[in-house]
Amino acid sequence: ISFGNKKEIKLDYRHQDEAVFLQYKGGDKCPPVTEKGELCVFPFQYNGKSYDRCIAEGREHPWCATTDNLGRDQKWGFCVNEAGQRESTIIFKCDENANNGSPELLSETLGCSVTFEWRTQLLCPPRKMECKFIQKHKTYDLRILSSLTGSWVFADKGSSYYMNLCQRVHEGPSGCPDRASVCRRNQNGAVQVLGLVHTQTLNVTGDKVFVSYSNGHECPQRNKKATTVIELKCGKTVGLPRFNRIDEENCAYYITWETRAACAVKPQEVKIENGTVINPETGKNFSLGNVYYKLYNASGDFRTNGDRYIYEIQLSSITDSKNSQCMGANICQVKISDTRTRRVGSSKNAHYYIQDDVLDLVFFSDSTCGRDSKKSVSSTIVFHCDKDAEEGIPKFLHESTDCQYLFTWYTSAVCQLVSSETTNDGKYVEDFPKGLSGRSQAVGALLSLLLVILTACLVILLLYKKERRESMKQKIINCCRRSSNVSYKYTKINTEEVNENETEWLMEEVAMPNHSSGNEAHINGHVARKAAMSDTLMSLPVDDMDSEDEVLTIPEVKIHSARDVDSRGLSSTRRPFQNKAHKPSSRGKTALPNGRKNSKTSPAFGEEEMQNSVASYHDDSDEDLLNF
Repeated sequence: ISFGNKKEIKLDYRHQDEAVFLQYKGGDKCPPVTEKGELCVFPFQYNGKSYDRCIAEGREHPWCATTDNLGRDQKWGFCVNEAGQRESTIIFKCDENANNGSPELLSETLGCSVTFEWRTQLLCPPRKMECKFIQKHKTYDLRILSSLTGSWVFADKGSSYYMNLCQRVHEGPSGCPDRASVCRRNQNGAVQVLGLVHTQTLNVTGDKVFVSYSNGHECPQRNKKATTVIELKCGKTVGLPRFNRIDEENCAYYITWETRAACAVKPQEVKIENGTVINPETGKNFSLGNVYYKLYNASGDFRTNGDRYIYEIQLSSITDSKNSQCMGANICQVKISDTRTRRVGSSKNAHYYIQDDVLDLVFFSDSTCGRDSKKSVSSTIVFHCDKDAEEGIPKFLHESTDCQYLFTWYTSAVCQLVSSETTNDGKYVEDFPKGLSGRSQAVGALLSLLLVILTACLVILLLYKKERRESMKQKIINCCRRSSNVSYKYTKINTEEVNENETEWLMEEVAMPNHSSGNEAHINGHVARKAAMSDTLMSLPVDDMDSEDEVLTIPEVKIHSARDVDSRGLSSTRRPFQNKAHKPSSRGKTALPNGRKNSKTSPAFGEEEMQNSVASYHDDSDEDLLNF
């Protein structure tokens, strides 16, 4: 029985199922079925005869048995005229562990159609894409940007991006699938896929190389999926990727990367003899010094399976190593967990290149690449100028897909490549993994903002009350202005003897302080500017509406200059006034608040007059002035 004709084949890929549907049609006629949709069973026995088709015997319409034992079960039905042909469908799905796999029956419908599922490794999308291509008669090699051991990680606005060219993300965040080439982890920890490896496209526009990945996470805008566009610009070094922008409407993420891998121009080749770099075109030479003859160990190669490697590097060839197999090589890989070693670089097949102020050393070896037996292992050391690093040490960066080991070395030995003009004008800026990352800068800016807010809050908390503001203002004024050496005190006089001349004298005493300080301290008509008594005088409770004349012409009060008062009387003015100060002294003089007698310019009064004066003035609204 045929369930399909090879001439009637249909192939379809369904993205939602991530599967390939292979369908065959044009097979044999479908078996008859009953009106109830039951499949006829052939052959069946009826009245001692065997039938392999629908019959009309004993019934008004053609019928058939629906069981293999009609006599016992008595199950039958009227046949339906069906002219369909048998067909079959095979669903191919990716299974990395299935190798070639085999089909399995999923379903069969009335003997007319069957469906199979075939899980196989052959249908899985490629894990790696081509990183070297030729376009417009120029060769571009991006393999140095394709890491086998890690990923390129960068941050922007709290989100971290994990990216790898031509293959999947290695050591990415949890939730980043194996087929993803770009993943994003936002601030709340959610991971999104921004592009799959097998969707990679390469294109050159002008002097820029564009690498695109698609089929990322579902976007709410117009039911689209996320895409990533990486813009590569020709640069001096390997460089680092940087986030550029997001196109919300098209759900596209744009990344820029200035790197020498995007340069189609072949760098200038030089020679190295006994540690001296010789440029045959310019004739300029410089020595690498001890960097060329010393043995260094490069670390940083940690694999996901737990393996760890170090690399012995000696540019002049290794002459003193604990591993005998490394002798004579320039770069040797040593596994930490055991004694296995491999030579990954030799000077007999070395090439040296200078591009601007960067020195590249490329070493080839006779070791075969484990992933591709047709290729050999090679190593590249990229030297960068760093005057503070002195000799420096090499560091492992990553292993590329074509078994190329990449190292970076910051050292002052190659700073002679940097021209004096470049050094003086500050244009030499190295963007390789040094300095603060974007995330560290963002954290620093956030901490600075919090510090400013905290300072503002403390100032507001300190000065929100009017009393505190006035106190602070007065302290600042007292610190900045020139203090006065004149002070005043109050004494009682007889209202009957106060005349115009006395009032004029009082006004003169008020105006006697040094006028050079300007109108520095008159508060509500009171004299507040003085060296030793300003705090006391300012605390006098006087109505705000009192004028200066009213204060100066209070009955029984007279102002004297401090020039006539001894300095020892100042301390007592700060004590509250006691009632005993109103009592007449035994000598017939009025007692002063500071314990001294009346001034010579004040007339003498009797005991009775003093008591009457105090009694008459006790009810005045400015009682506190007399108490003082």
